[in-house]
Amino acid sequence: MSLPQTNWQGTLVWVLLFKGSKSEGEYPLLTLVDGSRLRLYVRGESSEVSAYLRTLDQKHVHVKGVWDDLRGHPRLVVNTTEDVTLCSDPYTQDLDHGLL
Repeated sequence: MSLPQTNWQGTLVWVLLFKGSKSEGEYPLLTLVDGSRLRLYVRGESSEVSAYLRTLDQKHVHVKGVWDDLRGHPRLVVNTTEDVTLCSDPYTQDLDHGLL
């Protein structure tokens, strides 16, 4: 059974994570209004996906995804890049979590 997708908003940023491990690298994170951060994971992630998310760096975005806590690292799992969109007016979007 899969969990339902929920709506989130925040600023997308790229941050170096997992320093010193084989997973070390820059990852896209969604920074919420309260300052908390969730790593974004797009299923089937590829260089095209990373390139698209790089165009949204430091921008306010709307994300439709499923929250999970894989191995103690909170993240939002999204199905496609179509689930990550630029917000033209962040205060008119309905959110499931009331983060803004």
